[in-house]
Amino acid sequence: MHTRRHVVNLCTFALILSSFVLLGAKARERSGFPVYNGQKLAKPADVRTVSEADFSIDPARVKRLDKGSLMAPRGALIRLMKVLQNTPEGRLVWQSMVDKAVRQVNLWDVPRDPDPRKFQYHSGVCQLIDRLLPVYLLTGNPELGRLIKAHALQAAELPLDFWCFARLRGCDPKFPVGGLETAALTRSFSTLMSAAGKELFTPEEKRKIDNALRQKGFRVVFNWLSKRTPAGKTINNWAAVIATGGLFAADYFHDEARRKIALKTLKRYLEDSIETDGSYGEGYSYFGYPIETVLKALPILTDAEKQELFGVSPLRRSALWITAGYFFPERPAPEDRGRFAYGDNGYLGIPPTSLAQLAAAYYRDDTLANLQFRFRGRGWDRNNWDDLLRGTILNWQPSDYTTTLPKLPCAVSFNSGETFLRKNNESDTPALSIMRKRRVRTGESHSRPESNSIAMAAYGEYFVVLCSSANYRSKVHREYDCSTRSANAIMVDGKDQLLRNAPGDARLLLLKDTPKWAAAVQDSSLRYATPMQKALRAVILLKELDAFVVIDRYEAKAGAHRYDARLHFNNRDGKAALKQVGTGEFLLSRPLADLKVLIAGSVPLTFATAPGYMHGPHRDLGVKAPAVPAGTAIELTATPQNDVQELTLFTVLIPVKHGAAAVPVKVEGPVIKAGDVTIAVPPGGISVNGEPLKPEF
Repeated sequence: MHTRRHVVNLCTFALILSSFVLLGAKARERSGFPVYNGQKLAKPADVRTVSEADFSIDPARVKRLDKGSLMAPRGALIRLMKVLQNTPEGRLVWQSMVDKAVRQVNLWDVPRDPDPRKFQYHSGVCQLIDRLLPVYLLTGNPELGRLIKAHALQAAELPLDFWCFARLRGCDPKFPVGGLETAALTRSFSTLMSAAGKELFTPEEKRKIDNALRQKGFRVVFNWLSKRTPAGKTINNWAAVIATGGLFAADYFHDEARRKIALKTLKRYLEDSIETDGSYGEGYSYFGYPIETVLKALPILTDAEKQELFGVSPLRRSALWITAGYFFPERPAPEDRGRFAYGDNGYLGIPPTSLAQLAAAYYRDDTLANLQFRFRGRGWDRNNWDDLLRGTILNWQPSDYTTTLPKLPCAVSFNSGETFLRKNNESDTPALSIMRKRRVRTGESHSRPESNSIAMAAYGEYFVVLCSSANYRSKVHREYDCSTRSANAIMVDGKDQLLRNAPGDARLLLLKDTPKWAAAVQDSSLRYATPMQKALRAVILLKELDAFVVIDRYEAKAGAHRYDARLHFNNRDGKAALKQVGTGEFLLSRPLADLKVLIAGSVPLTFATAPGYMHGPHRDLGVKAPAVPAGTAIELTATPQNDVQELTLFTVLIPVKHGAAAVPVKVEGPVIKAGDVTIAVPPGGISVNGEPLKPEF
């Protein structure tokens, strides 16, 4: 039985992220700038305590509003009012909105984290406006209006370094350049002033806020766009978020020239930063956040502008990439949302609600809507004000979706560098991913030196894990997360792989699917600091055995070198145990299933285990040390006993259900025998049961 689950709106991702980033960033803070995490206001003596009964929707008031605002056109607002009043989902959303309004008015404060280290005033002001301005417009509650007004005036009077979040971003008063936080403030204030500026503020107060918005928001956001998005330069998620803030301000100030600049930047992002196949180089999290933000602009876009932005964007092809990364464990939420996520991205998550709505309503593609329904149940598209507003703008017609998994290819690769192999479209099916580092449209932002790195899941367990990310400014992030050591790949001479200075891309040499097996072969030789003749990795899924075979053939151009082949196993819950059961044979025990691991090489190997990191769905935080200690992953390293110029390595991964027998596996020279499957790896090639794989190996 599905139940409604509330999730963090990705539009607040930047606000949360900026607080997280600051919380462990003492060494990186800009000296001379204050931290704005106080700014509380005394509650006026004449403000009474309010209750739910004080917040009733006033239809006559709504119909008297002007033709509309940046929040919503008047017609959409009237339709929304009826949804909030007359539908079960609407009434639930309205109840939640009223509860928040009652709480904040009685506290006489913005929403804030109870831990002051995690709170920044700009995020509280934005949340106050974004969450509660709709309640004020629909009810006209005077106490709520006074609360919004008081904090808007206070924030407007704060100096430029507050608007620029200078404590972290810095601020050059001669040419201030705003970031994510400036864009959020700019969008929120533009919306507030367009919707309620004349009603809430005196003419003098409105002039003060308009001036602050123009000088500390609007101008600063477009300074960033002029400096960071020149023609021909790679742009990433920041450009989308900041251009959206600029679009709202340009609309408010009726600046058509800058409005065109903002729209041009958004079009450029949607067409040039997303890969042509719909994948995205920065990964899922850094894709969902800007797309959710861009779609906040739907109420202020004309039909022609919507078509210009979304009609030809590769976004229309993104559903397959998003869905292919999930391994669909049949587990309670949120663990049912497991996905293979490289770089700085977390391993749990759901696709943006906004994109699922856009894809279904605009592209007539229900893939992401079905995925949302699977993860969140009925009402996934009517969970908050933003969902309802988007639905109204898109003329969204909710329908009955299915929890049936989409039909995914058993072998598929994307321009983002990710390749996925899976046995079938069922839950808990054996699945594996491998990363092929290449130049992507977003550059190396949020990327890692992890070419040839794999991850693997089966039977409800995420066995071979990617580490995700600790706090950006933490020592663990710098020294472990961003190192090839954290990857499930081979490290040469103890050096990280190359990123920005790599002389070329890793290459996909083969992707093949047959009824009995699927395979991918790639070469990452140009991603290593040590000059390599070969850095080949083949991954083969044996469908009838539910087993994976990984074959590496590495050869340096000259001299002998150290090769460290690592695997990282899931111990996030502390319930994993790894023991050696034979020469090169290991058994990983997990609560739902076990994993048999066999590693053999062309030369004698030594094995070592060490504590590693598997970070949670949100960044592990800490001021001086990570909140989660080493050991959340178990690191297994296989190393030749002596340095060598050439190495062939065989790794077999066999998931085993509790009570079942593992498939027998033997490695005899260049031949792997698993059950009735024989994989031969003679010099120069690979064959599966006599069927050769085409590329040289």
